[in-house]
Amino acid sequence: KSTLLRVLAEVDKNYTGSFKLGSGVKVGYFSQDSAESIKGSETILERLENHAPLELIPRLRDMLGAFLFRGDDVFKSIDVLSGGEKSRIALLELLLRPVNLLILDEPTAQLDPISAERFISSVLKLNRESGITIIISEHRTEELLPLCDKLIIIENGEIFLQGSPAEIIPKISPENNFYHSIP
Repeated sequence: KSTLLRVLAEVDKNYTGSFKLGSGVKVGYFSQDSAESIKGSETILERLENHAPLELIPRLRDMLGAFLFRGDDVFKSIDVLSGGEKSRIALLELLLRPVNLLILDEPTAQLDPISAERFISSVLKLNRESGITIIISEHRTEELLPLCDKLIIIENGEIFLQGSPAEIIPKISPENNFYHSIP
């Protein structure tokens, strides 16, 4: 799954076959270790001001609020942030560039349940407000399944199931023991 997402994001060039992104598609890629690059002693606001295009600087406080950094939180030093907070900063930094396809590779893999919930909440808010297309590879599928337009379940490199949530969810419910076989 990660390889597929890296190929779609054009991060991994070592593959056979081909694909073509649509005209005007600008990809943002968030890997499960993106938060590890968030280091330093500057404040959250200082870091984002240093990464943001000039025209976005007046909107940074609003953007930070949308990612659950409110009030004095924006003055926290980067080096005291939790993994979940660093993940939200990494995603926000990614969105400071114009992207219309966001690829998230297990974004909550290293997060505790509360941080994961906050991260997913930020992503869903972004989707609702901007209409950005989001591809997510995630093991915590319970929270995401009802929110998806289309699901593709891949097993051993092959598409195992695909369709709308209404079509897929009944097939993978815990009652029929299928859910536990999803990779």
